[in-house]
Formats: sequence, C-alpha cells, structure tokens
Amino acid sequence: MPDSRPQVDRAEAAYNALRDLAHTVRDTPPTQLYELNRELLGIARLVPDVLRKVSALALARSDEAVLDSSTPGGSGKGEVERAARRLLAASELIDAAESNLDRASQALSVLVWHPEKTDSAPTLREPQMTAARHGQGTSPSTPVSSPVLAGPPRPLRSPSQGVPGLSR
Repeated sequence: MPDSRPQVDRAEAAYNALRDLAHTVRDTPPTQLYELNRELLGIARLVPDVLRKVSALALARSDEAVLDSSTPGGSGKGEVERAARRLLAASELIDAAESNLDRASQALSVLVWHPEKTDSAPTLREPQMTAARHGQGTSPSTPVSSPVLAGPPRPLRSPSQGVPGLSR
C-alpha cells in the first residue's frame, strides 16, 4: 500500500532532525560554525517557500473547508483565509530571519579559529598563595583562596577584537 501522507512524514522527519540539532548544537566546534550556519541558512530559505505553498493549497481548496465545531459568525472558508494570511506573515518573518542568517554567515566566513586543545596539551595549574606571604600570621603552608585566581583562566581580548554581539 503506498504511503498516503508523504508530506506529513517528511515534515515529521525534518522536525525530528531539527529537534536533534537543537539538543546537540552546543557541542559544535567553533571551526564548524560557518558550515552549520550555512545549513541553517539553507533551511531558512526553504521554509518560507513551503509556508507559501501550504497557504496557496489551503486557499485553492477553501470552498471545501467546513468547521468541525460551531463557531459563531465563522465559516470554513473564512478560517482558511485567516490561516493562509498567518502562514504568509510567518513566511515574511522567516525571510527577515534569513537575511540575518546570511549576514551572520558572511561574518563567520572571515574568521579563522585556533585549533582546539587536545588532552595532550599542557594544562595550567592554579597557583597557590600562602597566608604568611600576605601577613595573615598563619603558617607558610596554609593556602589562601583568592577570587582573582579562582576558576579557569579567561582568554584575553585585544582592543581590536571588539565586543561580541556588536558590529564595528
């Protein structure tokens, strides 16, 4: 028996793939951000077209639409027309998002990322300060925690690198 709902099945598969991506994208290495963004850009270019086609299909068959419940003052055709307008509005919003994804892609295309650290790379040890060195009167071997030294080292930013999220 042939598949009677291939479009719905494909939409479900696309949803599942995007849901999986949403859960795993945080593990994307920086060197792959440009490629990932380009794929998202491709998706953003396709979705408005799909929404416009669904809208047109619904409008083409609106005379056949019947409400499944009693809605005061409503008609199947009227509801289809409202839904079609909303689908078109959504496609326009995604078109605007596509423009921003394209600009992000252009920005990411000029970046070079340093190679990722491997397990064999040397690790930095946190320096230990003793209380005696700071005149606190305890034995020289008593470590003192310092908020300045706590936590992993942060990368330094040169003034020419700008602030993340802002354009130059």
